[in-house]
Parts: sequence; C-alpha cells; structure tokens
Amino acid sequence: MRNDLIENDIIKITSQKTGEEAEIPVHRYVKAVLKKYNGKMPKQLNNDKTNDLIKIICQSAFIRRMTAIPHTKGGVKLNPEPVEKWNLCHSHTARRSLCTNLINQGCPVSIVMRISGHRSLEAFEKYILSDSKDMIAILKKIPLFQ
Repeated sequence: MRNDLIENDIIKITSQKTGEEAEIPVHRYVKAVLKKYNGKMPKQLNNDKTNDLIKIICQSAFIRRMTAIPHTKGGVKLNPEPVEKWNLCHSHTARRSLCTNLINQGCPVSIVMRISGHRSLEAFEKYILSDSKDMIAILKKIPLFQ
C-alpha cells in the first residue's frame, strides 16, 4: 500500500475493475505498522512472495482441514486429491474472506461491493462464501428473531 492513499486515517482506493473510488477507515493494525515504520509503509511484496507468506500464516494458524476443490478442465470434471486447506490459501482468499466477514458482521452489501469493486449483485453473490451456520448467526442478530 502506498502512503499517498492514506489521508486523515482514511484509505482511498480506486477499483481497477470499475474505476470507482472507495474510502475505508484505516484498521488499527495498519496504524500500528505505520507507527512502527515512522509513517512509511514497508516495501510491498510481489504477489508470489505474498502468497507464500499467506500459506505459512495459514499453516501456523492450523488451517489444516482436508479439502479438495473439484473443477472442470476441457469439459471433464476433475476430482483432485484432498490437501490441507492452508495449501489453497492465497491473496485472493484473503480478499474473499474480507468480503465474507464484512457481510457476516452486518455490513451492507452495497458498501462491501464498493470496497471489492463488484458492480453486479450476481457476480458478488458468487464471491461470498457462507453456510447455514453463518445464516443462523446473522438472523439471530435481527430483532425479529430475538
């Protein structure tokens, strides 16, 4: 992240997909990093190095459930061998997780879509990962179900 994107504890990001600007409050962890480095962000890593480090973090966090992601290649459905889930984590996983966590904490879809750069609800819904446990937790927060 570049220092010039932060002003008055607000990060201003322009989506590469839509060209729209989103403003996001600076997280306390980002503030701590800025303080540690005297207001300058540390050197940005390339995507490959970032993905390697995310895998190490996920493995250290015991994200080890066995999983296999079936996919289609050339019209043939492939069923890959199960691997520990940390092997499948990368920067895009973190991006999806942010969106899912914001939704699960009650952030309006329209705001999360602006942050993520999605224009259509249809594309965004494919992006969000949730299960019935998430749905129940969200519904329990709504006054109707209290």
